[in-house]
Amino acid sequence: MPTMLSSEIPYFIGYHGYISLPIFVLCVLFINFINNESSRNISKIVVFSCFIFFNQSINGLLKQICRQPRPKNPINICLNDSKTNPKMGMPSGHAQGVMHALTFLLLSQQDIYINAIGVVVAGLTLLQRYVYRKHTPMQILVGSILGIIIGFGGYYVSNIVKIETTSSPMILFLSFLMVIISFYVDHNNIVERHFISLLKRDD
Repeated sequence: MPTMLSSEIPYFIGYHGYISLPIFVLCVLFINFINNESSRNISKIVVFSCFIFFNQSINGLLKQICRQPRPKNPINICLNDSKTNPKMGMPSGHAQGVMHALTFLLLSQQDIYINAIGVVVAGLTLLQRYVYRKHTPMQILVGSILGIIIGFGGYYVSNIVKIETTSSPMILFLSFLMVIISFYVDHNNIVERHFISLLKRDD
């Protein structure tokens, strides 16, 4: 584990990547819409926002289906990290989240500098989850693959869905609200808890 504060900064950035990178991508998409108020650009915002929730829900369900524990003796980078729940680690939610966002970004954006930021943040996130023993390499790999697949799927859907720009203010508000709800659901492990309760009810 890094012992100096300065050496922990990249890992700290990586730990928050599953939140900061989707928000970064959403801001990029929003700027693109401001510069060109087209149906395609607003469709990307809406679909990406919805797929954040979808991606997190899939991850929560798979954790309870796979029931594979995290590595022993994990290192907590911050107080919130010590409250990680559930204890299941397959697949990695951080890896799945950043790779979903990165894939959508790379497919939607041509700016090499913006894409480079996404690659760096995603890379730091994957590294942090391994170095701090929050996930095994396989859990990180599976999470990454799932994130990439969902990212491609979201981008494909965004090219099919056509949303009229006449109602863009309300749609944009609902999209950002969806993102807030998604992170709230993820932070409180609502999907996992409900899935566990269903399993117990079936027993």
